[in-house]
Amino acid sequence: MDRAYENHPRDYLPSDVIFPPPLGSPSQERLYNMDSGAETVFCANQAMYALIEKLGIRADAMVGHSTGEHSALLASRVVEVADDEELIRHILGVYEVFDKLNSTSDIPEAVLLAVAGADHAFLEQQVAASNGELYIALDNCVHQVVLCGHESVIDRLVSVLTPKGAICQKLPFARAYHTPWFEVFSKPLKQHFDRVRIGNAQTALYSCVTAGPYPNDPEEIRTLAAVQWSSTVRFRETIEGMHRDGVRLFLEVGPRGNLTGFTDDVLRSKPHAAIPSNVQHRSGIVQLHHMLGQLVAQGLNPKLEHLYARRAPRPVTEKIKPKRSLALATGLQPARLRADFKLARQEVRSQEAEAPSAQPVAAAPTDARSAVMQEHLSMMEQLVQTQQEVMAAYLVGRASTPAAGLQTRFPFFHDVVENVPGVRAVARHRFSAEREIIFHDHALGRDVSAEDPSLLGLTLVPLTVTMEMLAEGGALLEPNKVLAGMRDIRASRWITLERPDYTIEATAKQTAAGEVHVALREAGAAGTLRPILAEAVAVFAQDGSVHGLRLASGQPLWSFTGGKDGANPYAGVTLDSSGNLYIADLNNMRVRKVTPSGVISTVAGNGTHGYSGDNGPA
Repeated sequence: MDRAYENHPRDYLPSDVIFPPPLGSPSQERLYNMDSGAETVFCANQAMYALIEKLGIRADAMVGHSTGEHSALLASRVVEVADDEELIRHILGVYEVFDKLNSTSDIPEAVLLAVAGADHAFLEQQVAASNGELYIALDNCVHQVVLCGHESVIDRLVSVLTPKGAICQKLPFARAYHTPWFEVFSKPLKQHFDRVRIGNAQTALYSCVTAGPYPNDPEEIRTLAAVQWSSTVRFRETIEGMHRDGVRLFLEVGPRGNLTGFTDDVLRSKPHAAIPSNVQHRSGIVQLHHMLGQLVAQGLNPKLEHLYARRAPRPVTEKIKPKRSLALATGLQPARLRADFKLARQEVRSQEAEAPSAQPVAAAPTDARSAVMQEHLSMMEQLVQTQQEVMAAYLVGRASTPAAGLQTRFPFFHDVVENVPGVRAVARHRFSAEREIIFHDHALGRDVSAEDPSLLGLTLVPLTVTMEMLAEGGALLEPNKVLAGMRDIRASRWITLERPDYTIEATAKQTAAGEVHVALREAGAAGTLRPILAEAVAVFAQDGSVHGLRLASGQPLWSFTGGKDGANPYAGVTLDSSGNLYIADLNNMRVRKVTPSGVISTVAGNGTHGYSGDNGPA
């Protein structure tokens, strides 16, 4: 890039902006100029793609986002350049269009507003009702849209969106990018592309203008390449289209990793992997290795030898001493067994169970590995039986207690801020490490102060508690159903109790019958940027309360036994859509089915104890 501007009249090189001098340089401000900003992103894209090619990574399809479209046109060979000189002419041709527009002061100014968490249909209504004063400039993903309009229009829109819970942020670009107002740039840019050689694409190229593949006609390609600057960037629709066409692995080539986040948001519930080549929180080399590791895990075979092409590696022969490790005591201490501990065999079955002689007995293991596994399984049986006894005692206690209201049902969300049945609910919980002593067992570090034994290390909220909070948030909109499962669970950061009082806000939105999307954020003022800490879709089923589940005979589920088909303590239960109950009968090595009328049958298992279940009885 610097070669293109070596003898150019302007007084700076691209490297002055990308690697600015430490003192007294205006280069940082130039990042937000129309020409320098686009050049900087283009330069980063080209450098990263050159490295990707050296590593032997080949794409089946490409798409460019805004400035990235210029890079994608070159990488796919739709725009042909025979050598560096032809590439420099192309670079200078684009710059001259920018420069001419700057010198004539014809660049239309406007405000770009990033909006997160707003209903897309509502934004489209606002644009349609604006009489051409507001446009969607970039439709990035499900949860982010960038709007463009004059400042007064944008300010009015912010006042409407903020009370609705949307997060609004004005961007530092006072240009009407990707709107019809920017045709003053697209038209002269088309004249430049008329002089560019158009070839046959070596890689399928998608356009964010049409949300589909580029056409084959050279004239249509030139028009599309130019008009993208005055058209909405339909990135969300384009990614959806690529996924429909079979693309599953997305590699972002360029700085920051924003497009990876957009892609994950668009395809969150669909099979895919999105991998960035550069992120802000890691050095370039470290992230490069992360990227390659993820690609290898996805089945690619990059040429890793290129990593060492200029590094003169030597084999390491001497032993490397590990760094001194630091033992970090946690609140939850591990269970330790005595050296002479031997696990007692469980010989006696419940009286209601089938006679031991009627049960096929697994052959005693002959090799050491099988013996160890059998010991482990026996210990796990004891663990599951103990859990069942504890849960049974708890449920019996619950069954004898009058039905409680919402305020006492949930351990966390008592402060319900908003609840529109079937639509949306917002609730808050104020954590207190002093009051909720359960979290003392989840502190990173014990006895951190000899002077004050009451001081704790960094206290974490376990992921299981986070999931409980997500489930509670969903139950606000499904109060008469039971939680059947959770999916699309994402926890982006730990909930830490660093401050004496820390408040978490749950926002629940009904997405379908029986399904609620719940997001946890730190509570804050409306309109402030509050990243999602965790989110999930909670799935609810139509059923009574858990402690009300009983058989037709009136016997509680957790202690039912009976005759020849009686069930002993179980490892788990589940319901199907017809109301049939399935019980993992651990002691008898069977799966039982109980119909709504109370008829019991065995659907899997023959009573044989073992762990090698491949191609055998369940």
